[in-house]
Amino acid sequence: MKRFMLATAVLLGCVGCAAYGTKVSEDQLTHFTRGQTTYAEVVQALGPPNQSTLHSDGTRNITYTYLQSQVRAANYIPIVGAFVQGADTEQTNVVLDFDARSILVSYTSTQGQLGMGTGFASGARQ
Repeated sequence: MKRFMLATAVLLGCVGCAAYGTKVSEDQLTHFTRGQTTYAEVVQALGPPNQSTLHSDGTRNITYTYLQSQVRAANYIPIVGAFVQGADTEQTNVVLDFDARSILVSYTSTQGQLGMGTGFASGARQ
């Protein structure tokens, strides 16, 4: 019985989580130097980008997007879950710009968090 309960808890924990993309931290970006780091060095360090745009002048933008969503534990409480359901989401988006010689020109990093609720405790206007 204990094994069944443990297996159920692990399964519910896994079902309530989803992630997509490549997470790039601000700390990782500090290893790249504008005017010196190449496109190949960035891809070697971070892996293939989620999106790459090559412009007609030879410049390039690459994007690393990460999205992770975790269902709140209260969702699994009988009866209570129907009133206070929700999920928390974390997102990062990193864009790196390269010149026509594939040298890093600049980068931007955007991070955000979002909480979503349903039911009476969602905070939505009724």
